Amino acid sequence: MGLPTVDPAPGASFIYGLNGSGSGYSTRNLRLQRVPGSNQLYATTATGQVACGPIINAATSVTLAYDGDHHNTFDVQVGGTPSACTRLSTRMKPPVVGFELMAASNAGYGGVVTFSQLALF
Repeated sequence: MGLPTVDPAPGASFIYGLNGSGSGYSTRNLRLQRVPGSNQLYATTATGQVACGPIINAATSVTLAYDGDHHNTFDVQVGGTPSACTRLSTRMKPPVVGFELMAASNAGYGGVVTFSQLALF
């Protein structure tokens, strides 16, 4: 199996969320997103947003590695290499129960985005 990829059209914005088992929004979600007007992939941490690196308008591998068993931290690799999002803390509570892909209904979100090779393990 290849690496998971995201392939956004120019101007497309999206949200990818890893779903945990907490009782509130911040303890149930670990969110990655490309916001309107930006090519950066942002991660939501326990203390705010962090820019992980650019997601170009071509198929780019993105790996989200969550360590809920020991540290409640996560890493994001972009293009197969570590990004600025390494060993970041999250409020999401284990265990992981799934993931979601979303084009938010907020102004500017949407556009064509293709995801492939998605896996949860």
